[in-house]
Amino acid sequence: MKLIVLIFISFLISCNSSSSGSSSEGDAQNGATIYQAGIMSNQACIDCHGTNGTGAGASTPEFIDIRTRSDSEIEIAIFTGPLGMPSYPYSNQEVLDLIAYIRSL
Repeated sequence: MKLIVLIFISFLISCNSSSSGSSSEGDAQNGATIYQAGIMSNQACIDCHGTNGTGAGASTPEFIDIRTRSDSEIEIAIFTGPLGMPSYPYSNQEVLDLIAYIRSL
């Protein structure tokens, strides 16, 4: 069932993503606000990923290979929450903003 949801989300993302796969439509400043304060829950990205995306402790993830990931892969991670990360129901624009900010780190 989770695989079906992942495939469906991938399809939706590919329909809404630009053909170039860039985050040029994202607003890094708004992404920083979302990253630091969160919007949908009482937990923000910064709580686990740290100020610079280097992790906030021994058991929290860092953005090791973020530059090798496509925007679509990052979108899927935000929407589905891989490896114990909670999923977040951000809007497509909020996700583009987050990607723009993450890429600026």
